[in-house]
Amino acid sequence: MVGKSYNSINEAMKAAKEKGLIKINPLTDAEKPDTTSAFFYWIINQNSDEYLQNNEIANLVLVYSDNDRPATSEYMKVQIFDKQGVILELERTIPNISSSILDLGGKVKTKT
Repeated sequence: MVGKSYNSINEAMKAAKEKGLIKINPLTDAEKPDTTSAFFYWIINQNSDEYLQNNEIANLVLVYSDNDRPATSEYMKVQIFDKQGVILELERTIPNISSSILDLGGKVKTKT
């Protein structure tokens, strides 16, 4: 979601549903998603463009349908493409899932 920064996952999920990026908000809706979808949202977007640059932070949110939801110890590979090819690739083994939000890691790098 371009042009705005969001302070929380709840705020971003609400906006994603309003924009039609997801059909069901699993954090607030009683029904479960029947399709898997994904979106990016910015926590820090210094110039409101669609490119992630130095000193900006974005989150990738995957909303899984029950049929696609990964299980503990399952290997997952996520690739983000644009016209030039793969621009982001994440490979993870799914840890124990104990809540509706699963942090797959990633660190904010600070200058040393």
